[in-house]
Amino acid sequence: MEDADKPENCCGKIKCGHGSTSDRHKKQSPGEKPGRKICSRCQRPAQRACICAALPPEPILLENCNIVVLQHPHELKLKNRSVPLLELCLHEKSLDLCVGRKLREDILPSKIRSLLEPPNLPILLFPDTKTEPGTVSLSDAKSIVKKEFTPGRKIVLIGIDATWKYAQEMHRANLEERLYPPHLIRVSLQADDFPEDWTVGRFNIRTTPQAGGASKSFMSTAECIAWAVSELGGEQNYPELYSILMKPLDLMVQKWNSFVEKPKRREKLPPRKKQKKA
Repeated sequence: MEDADKPENCCGKIKCGHGSTSDRHKKQSPGEKPGRKICSRCQRPAQRACICAALPPEPILLENCNIVVLQHPHELKLKNRSVPLLELCLHEKSLDLCVGRKLREDILPSKIRSLLEPPNLPILLFPDTKTEPGTVSLSDAKSIVKKEFTPGRKIVLIGIDATWKYAQEMHRANLEERLYPPHLIRVSLQADDFPEDWTVGRFNIRTTPQAGGASKSFMSTAECIAWAVSELGGEQNYPELYSILMKPLDLMVQKWNSFVEKPKRREKLPPRKKQKKA
């Protein structure tokens, strides 16, 4: 989600803006050192952090599914977010990002409001307990979609993108104020729902709810959405959709971890000699 100092050949068949720079580097004062080049596609430092090599040649347009992400405002300040990876992989018509804490109709764009209305099938992805009324596993949701989905309807996957503390607060507020669509299906991923190649702490550049280690019950937002859309979306043109969406995440994590400095071991000093009293 390599650390050589030479620029990586990550263009290939993909348009990658290694020759471009971000706006803040365009104007430079005389004698000022030139800023680092920023890739125009993934918006990362071109030489060492570009992830274009892992992106699909063209953004993927989903046929049966739309994704809506309700993102906490604090997430915008973080560099180690997973949702931007989905934005790079998916067509803008397939993914809508709404920055806020609640699904209030007066602030939602008209497109998202229409997506959440019948006859579409809105499905909330949230790692809650099975005891909450209306919550089903992914396998159960798959059976419901297979039974109720018909041409002309859209499967709308809703993800909450925030730290675990804020995600719980957002989910609780939307429940209490009844802001979720009444025909919403709530899905909680269980251990049996996880993909076979899923590994604990795959997105280990963010902390998990359990202190001191990764939890087997939690995924990053991008992991959760990627797996759900590959299982529920019925996208026959992309049978390897989950793997496609995970490639940039894995490369980002790999590069991120390569930049983290390992703590230096302090040399053990020899014991001081006791001075004899005169």
